[in-house]
Amino acid sequence: MNADPPTKFRSIEVPIADVSPPATNARFIGNPATVKAMAERMKAVGVLQAPTAREVPPGAGKYELVFGARRLQAAKLAGLKTFPIVPRELTDQEAAEKGATT
Repeated sequence: MNADPPTKFRSIEVPIADVSPPATNARFIGNPATVKAMAERMKAVGVLQAPTAREVPPGAGKYELVFGARRLQAAKLAGLKTFPIVPRELTDQEAAEKGATT
């Protein structure tokens, strides 16, 4: 029995410069103290949970987070060069719906 998750839900590492915050997530501006604490933890252990992202536009190699904006802020503050994401093919509406429910 194969215990690996389906390929479509595996995380990949991408250059952090190629990841943007969610366009529809109003929580992007995190509490500075919380983001700083997250950044310090990321320096020690890395990003523990990769957020979902979508390629925008498809095939461009640039990704927009569906959720996880504070993780992105903290990773940038920590000086990480790459960022793990779980790529998904989502429409604008699907991304907005998933981002609003997380």
